[in-house]
Amino acid sequence: MPSERDSTHSCPRKVSLERSTVQRLWERRHPEEQTIEEIITRLLTECETRRPLDEFLEQYIQARGETNVLEITIETHDFRFGDLWIKSYASIEDELPEVVLDTDVVCIEGHPYELRFEELHATDIDLSHRKLYVSDRILGEDSLDLDAGIAAIQDHVRKLIEDESYISQVESRFETS
Repeated sequence: MPSERDSTHSCPRKVSLERSTVQRLWERRHPEEQTIEEIITRLLTECETRRPLDEFLEQYIQARGETNVLEITIETHDFRFGDLWIKSYASIEDELPEVVLDTDVVCIEGHPYELRFEELHATDIDLSHRKLYVSDRILGEDSLDLDAGIAAIQDHVRKLIEDESYISQVESRFETS
């Protein structure tokens, strides 16, 4: 389901498909599916890659190199919309590691969130996000161990889970046909 933040999904778009592509999609149709959109949605869901938050971040830091990742933050406001906005501040500029490119959904406390990941140069640190990790190489900044940062976010999600409307909003985004 589209997030409220991503307006590109709020308006339907026409897509042209080759006749052979349409035929291949119809051949993969389940009996309850009535439209090409339903078929495509199911196929995309089936190939979706999910990772727990700790596994995702550990693999990211390992791929980038621990000395190159200075800080990782998370925007907690969008949890209500099922989005997980993560910003990483790294001292190198390169293509994103495969773990980022290959991950569609990150799970926290068993709840799925669509991954929205942004990697910025270390000089652009944004103080409006909740920190998940802070390197001990930043002068004048207290370091934050990845485990402690993840534990704080898990605690934040546990508190949100107590709100029934929050649960229904998030779970409805990840229901499959």
